[in-house]
Amino acid sequence: MSTRKSRSCSAFTLLELLIVMLLVGGLVALSVPSLRSVRLTATELQCVTNARTSMQMIDLYCGTFKDYFPTWLGDGQEVLSNEKKRSAYTYQGSHITQTARWFEWCGQPRSSRVMRCPANQDLRADPTGVDADVDYWWTSSFYIDPGYLSPTVTGDNWNPTLGARVQQRAGVMFPSSKVGVFELAVWHGWPLVTGPTTDHITLMFYQSVRPGSRAMLDGSAALEHPLPGRIVRRAPYWNYIPYETTAWGIRGRDR
Repeated sequence: MSTRKSRSCSAFTLLELLIVMLLVGGLVALSVPSLRSVRLTATELQCVTNARTSMQMIDLYCGTFKDYFPTWLGDGQEVLSNEKKRSAYTYQGSHITQTARWFEWCGQPRSSRVMRCPANQDLRADPTGVDADVDYWWTSSFYIDPGYLSPTVTGDNWNPTLGARVQQRAGVMFPSSKVGVFELAVWHGWPLVTGPTTDHITLMFYQSVRPGSRAMLDGSAALEHPLPGRIVRRAPYWNYIPYETTAWGIRGRDR
């Protein structure tokens, strides 16, 4: 008789089980945001590391090729006098990183993700990464005379060929923090899911929710939103994106 009574007292009631389940559910609900925050922080740290590695690759290239920044189009008149080639000259840095030759020179397989944000959703859909664009773009400062960015150069002196000059690492005349790579598409923290009907404009660094990664020639690397305003526009081909043709650099380094 006493044994049966003891067993009866040790059992959980339905009410007690419900209370335990509610408590566990509450703890899980509280922990999910924390886990997401930890995962986002880890992703962003990896993204900054990738950006720094991309900049280091460029730095190594300069050390090998007479201190010049990587280029496949020179600044000669045969290039600058041709409208299509002139446009290609301006954006060549971002196209070089997508070539098999650049991956080969860097000792990276074509499927390497070092030049892509680890949160890139296209890479998840395509594990090889072969067809995915790079996320880190080179600043056009590699290929433009720093004097052409001076605010004293007025609009009547703008010219598509003026200022075109492949730079050498040791000859950079503007702050070295202006020369580097920046994250064009900021995937980490992006609240949407990529698809045929998705508006991807909010991926761009100038509209992103989270700050993008940037790494510069001076060795600095961080997450940062670009400094708005104070953009020097140079028409018709020179970029006027912050991090590239701002008057004197980026936040914390302006002068």
